[in-house]
Amino acid sequence: MPIVEPPSFNALNLVPFQVNPHFIDFPLPDETAEARVDRINEFLAVNPGVYVAGMRDGTMLRVDGASIKVEGAGRVCIFVKDRAPVNFGPGDSLQFLQDDGAESILSSSSSFEPAYAGSNPRRPASVR
Repeated sequence: MPIVEPPSFNALNLVPFQVNPHFIDFPLPDETAEARVDRINEFLAVNPGVYVAGMRDGTMLRVDGASIKVEGAGRVCIFVKDRAPVNFGPGDSLQFLQDDGAESILSSSSSFEPAYAGSNPRRPASVR
């Protein structure tokens, strides 16, 4: 996901949002580069109104017409400018990304689990 806009984001146009594969929200050991969350936030700063789906390994989105469902073992973290990121797990619908209803899902009153996006992220137990 580039910070500067390439000539076009019109790849296959399968979904109306950006996909960020291999997403992790914690620093890797000996990692000197900026965190993935920082890169996504920089992208959103220059691309307001674009949603980004941070896809953790082992997770996929099943798109069937207007339906988008999270499948697999992990979670998908949805980012949008000026909102806290939100995690969605297996079986959750992301159809709101197709019908532009994301604003209500990603609001602070949402019942979905907020994702961590601070400068000192927690590491999952599996990588401690």
